[in-house]
Amino acid sequence: MEISSIESPAFLKELDVEQLENLASEIRSFLIGQLSKTGGHLGSNLGVCELTIALHKIYNSPEDQLIWDIGHQTYVHKILTGRSSMFPFLRKKSGMSGFIHRGESVHDIWEAGHSSTSLSAALGHAIVRDNTGRSGHVIAIIGDGALTGGMAMEALNHLGDSGRKVTVVLNDNGMSISPNIGALKNFFADDDLHFRKTFFEKIGIHYLGPVNGHCISELIDCFQEAKLTDSPVFIHVRTEKGKGWLPAENDLLSKGHGVAPYDPYTGEPTTTDITLKDYSQTVADALLDIAETNFFTVITPAMIVGSRLVEFGDRYPDRLIDTGIAEQHAVTLAAGMANAGGKVFLPIYSTFLQRGYDQVVHDVCRQNLNVAFGIDRAGFSGADGDSHHGVFDIAFLRSLPNMILMMPSCEVECNMMTRFALEYSEGPIALRYPRGKVDDWLGVEPIKKLEIGKWQVLKNGTDAAIITFGPILRKAMNTAESLAECGLSIMVINARFIKPLDEALLESLFKQQIPILTLEESVLAGGFGSSVLEYAADHGYSGSIIRRLGLDDIFYGIGSDEELRTAAGLTENVIAEQCTRLVLEREHA
Repeated sequence: MEISSIESPAFLKELDVEQLENLASEIRSFLIGQLSKTGGHLGSNLGVCELTIALHKIYNSPEDQLIWDIGHQTYVHKILTGRSSMFPFLRKKSGMSGFIHRGESVHDIWEAGHSSTSLSAALGHAIVRDNTGRSGHVIAIIGDGALTGGMAMEALNHLGDSGRKVTVVLNDNGMSISPNIGALKNFFADDDLHFRKTFFEKIGIHYLGPVNGHCISELIDCFQEAKLTDSPVFIHVRTEKGKGWLPAENDLLSKGHGVAPYDPYTGEPTTTDITLKDYSQTVADALLDIAETNFFTVITPAMIVGSRLVEFGDRYPDRLIDTGIAEQHAVTLAAGMANAGGKVFLPIYSTFLQRGYDQVVHDVCRQNLNVAFGIDRAGFSGADGDSHHGVFDIAFLRSLPNMILMMPSCEVECNMMTRFALEYSEGPIALRYPRGKVDDWLGVEPIKKLEIGKWQVLKNGTDAAIITFGPILRKAMNTAESLAECGLSIMVINARFIKPLDEALLESLFKQQIPILTLEESVLAGGFGSSVLEYAADHGYSGSIIRRLGLDDIFYGIGSDEELRTAAGLTENVIAEQCTRLVLEREHA
């Protein structure tokens, strides 16, 4: 049938199994062709074609509520709910989200960019359904990797005790981004069906499976049985990530998850910039270099590939620990190792560090333990959208006692800071670095040792000062140079340490009454600019002219990083306008 003619899942009710199998093949071909142009999460969706079709065949969405764990496995769901025409605009500004988004369709019940949330959400929906006398089924679809998240296990424990009618569908493909690790992986892979069934029955959940996730008739039978069961049901479905596309089947590690535009036949990328070195790779290369002479352990919560740690793991397999999708555990594990005298580097995406915040506060900072955090994907995260932008970590980390927070502006500084983080021994320290290509040089001279809280004046000036850090420093430099042609003398300061502040330099600026513009790719509320304002107020400089540029109190959506910076006003034109206003304000003060 024509994929473009699908408007709702209702048509599936009239199709027999053979027609449904043909539809699965057509959807796979559609996805391979469409994503070769846009990129996106291919492997996970190729693996759930039959599963998604069978779900929509048996259940009546949205009356029956399908709650997906990690929205990037929902491309088939989007097709079946009438959104095939939006795929050319997948993960683009004003286009279709790569995850579930409630504003897109009535069939999108729950938004999930982070894993392990679906079981808790589904139980919440079931409780309200039962308390209000509504009808309908609640189905949570979760991956085996997501079950390593403690939140999922907490919900499973509660679900079994509650006795609520919720169906949990486990999409077991043995993979997150990397192969899954841990005892649960072995538990579900084991052929001892009796033991697995007994375990679930003991906690009050009816177990069905394992089911061949690519056999529509088996899936239909299981879902029909689940509908007739009044207690919680756990359906164990085994699928193959990347199924039907040979490049992914042969190389799941590099082609089985998120992919850039590619040749649909070979799987080779067709974009030219993906081979450029990024900040994650720069940090990983620095770790390799430092590891030759220093012993430390790297901990990652299922992000070996994303944090570019494959080579480190190959070279030092005993010094890389993958905890699986378990950020809270990863942080406290690092704290425990540090408390025992070990040196740990924990690279973790900014958006995922949010999940381990209590552990950062309670277990690391409160005990002043020497854990080095690598806060990856700090700043905008482009097409991944609002669930993945790393724009809150400055606000939630700078308030913590004992925490040191820094950010590099280029490759030279990134190398220096990675080494500094591993050499530092006085407590917690965090190195935040962005997604994307690393700047090769920004006037940052290599020095033997960084001095905590010491900033760098990259360009002198007397009319106003821009204080910023990270790659956006280049925009500040460009702006200052263009304004110089208009006769304005703008100082540019590289605030490589976000916490603590360079109090001596700030004092100098305040005493000279130089207006200040702070610039940050993070939320303004509680951010770096706020810390400068706080310092001025606390030290008798409340009359100083200080303006802030950063992110407003909203969630920014999908777009390229530059489109998002434009939306936030982080452009050279806006920076120039703000600097000009500062100068005029000073003249009229």
